[in-house]
This record gives sequence, structure tokens and C-alpha cells, in this order.
Amino acid sequence: ASLPAESWNDLYTPNLNSPVELDAVVNGSYFRLIAEKLSRTHSFGARGLTGSGRGHSAILSQPYSPQQSFSGTNAATAQQLMNNALMVNGIPIGWTVYWGITDWLVPGGVWSVNGSYMDAVTDIAKSVGAFIQPDRYAKTLYIKPKYPVLPWNWASTAADIIIPPDVVE
Repeated sequence: ASLPAESWNDLYTPNLNSPVELDAVVNGSYFRLIAEKLSRTHSFGARGLTGSGRGHSAILSQPYSPQQSFSGTNAATAQQLMNNALMVNGIPIGWTVYWGITDWLVPGGVWSVNGSYMDAVTDIAKSVGAFIQPDRYAKTLYIKPKYPVLPWNWASTAADIIIPPDVVE
């Protein structure tokens, strides 16, 4: 993004562990972002600021999230494991999981991972071929199936769209 030079004091933080969150409106859609790489620009008669960053769910990843061990010591559903991974000492860190896939029971002592919050939730989602889609503004993680219909049911499922063979090269 390109911003006026006066924005520097509002955006710059020397501490990488305390990111600056921004609200942006792009073509009428609201986004919450984290500013990460900021630099000043100078050219003849003009000063500015350029920056880049990621969506606000980056707060759940490195370098902002602590590296820690996650595990399921007791039997729990995958959704419960994911919600537990987004807690500190039993207190939610403010993120909500919207579970859009079939849940399953994970026996105790079977699942563990070392890493950030996002590493833990990604590990759970990947185990069944799901993916995580962070909300662009709210602190919500949508867990979605890779395929809306399981591949072994494709033959008996009506297609969403049919491409005529005449347009295929």
C-alpha cells in the first residue's frame, strides 16, 4: 500500500511482537490487516510511505504467536481440540472457529503438534483435507472442506456447472 508520509508515526512500531492492525476498505469491502514491512519513500518534491502486510489472522502465526506444544491428552472431537488450541490456560484468546466439516472423535494421546496457534489449527484441518479461511474482518476461522462433495459421491451428484465441449480447447 502507498500512504501519505504523515502516516509513519501511526504505523511504525520498533517491536515486532506488537503489530499494528489496520482497517482498510477496498472496493467497498472491509478488511483488517497487520502492517509488517514499512518504508519511507522520497522522490523529487514528494514523500510517502509504502507498506505491506498480511490479514489479521497472521497474529496467530510467527513472529506474533508464541511457539508452544499442543496436545489432546483426553478423547475429544477435532473441533474441541481446535477450540482448545485457541486458548491460554483455559481462557479463549478471542478467535472463533466456525466448523463447516464433519466432526470426528480423536482418541486421547493421539494428537500433538509444536508451533504457533495457526500451526495447531492447520494441522487439525489438514488431517481430513479441510482448509482454513480466515474472515477478512472478524476474528473468525472458517473450517471448510476441500471439496463440497466427497470425491466418492461425485458420480451421483449433479454438477454445479456444465461446460459445453464447443468452448473447450
